[in-house]
Amino acid sequence: MHFMPHWSAHYENHNGEFLNSQYQNGTGGQFLFATAGFETAFGRIGCLVQAQQPVVQDVIGTQLGAGGRLNVSINYTFSGKTLL
Repeated sequence: MHFMPHWSAHYENHNGEFLNSQYQNGTGGQFLFATAGFETAFGRIGCLVQAQQPVVQDVIGTQLGAGGRLNVSINYTFSGKTLL
């Protein structure tokens, strides 16, 4: 088993929200997150744990800002055979 740390940046752009097919004025914004975490693998099973913290937020109108996030994923690597 090994641990592989990683750091990255994650950008999101929301052009606005729609409610009942109608655009809602004063919604949307841009967000830049700093991301840090690690991956580990044991055989064909892998696990990723990462935290994201907003470092830049430009929200439109009275939108709420983004908070921190914790992402966890478990992955399984299939054999080299083609599945489709």
